[in-house]
Amino acid sequence: MSNTQWQFSDTVGRFRVETDTINGRSTKVITCKTAGSLYLKREEMQQEAGASAFGEWEFWHYRTAGAVSRVALVSSTPTLTAFNGYAVYVQGADVVYLLRYDAGAIGSFMFYSIAGQALRNAWLKFRVSRTVAGIFTLYVNDALPVRDGGANPTVADAAYLTSNYIVIEAQVGDKIALGSVDGANAFVKRCKG
Repeated sequence: MSNTQWQFSDTVGRFRVETDTINGRSTKVITCKTAGSLYLKREEMQQEAGASAFGEWEFWHYRTAGAVSRVALVSSTPTLTAFNGYAVYVQGADVVYLLRYDAGAIGSFMFYSIAGQALRNAWLKFRVSRTVAGIFTLYVNDALPVRDGGANPTVADAAYLTSNYIVIEAQVGDKIALGSVDGANAFVKRCKG
């Protein structure tokens, strides 16, 4: 990990840079060996100059059965206990939430849940799109998941206009892509107006 830009946000997490195959392509990945957290500062993300706080961000993620995993954009401390921001939260029951995180109150606001996406033991591409007007949309493998009840997962919220870190909370066996996948960066932060 010493030659990557990722940092530990706690003293428990232990991660290794390894190689895995995503869509038939050999790719460098971060593999979690002991449950914990990593973070990446905003200025170290692949980001267009002048991109708005959220814009559009995507990542490739592999998670093991039954574990809870989160990938968050946060505006204050790079931890999972006190920050303002949003996170993709994947439960062991194959349910995905996009959570709004208030300082000191993790998951205090739930936008939507999507079930039945076969979220375990497979590489999935997650993307969260946010317009300047505060419209959020979640994609899984470049497709709009169907929310329980049939609605597409789009919601409006104008709060938290800044984000300073990406934080990954991983469980043993979870992986995050580091290298290029399908010709795109593993972590992408684009401007979206």
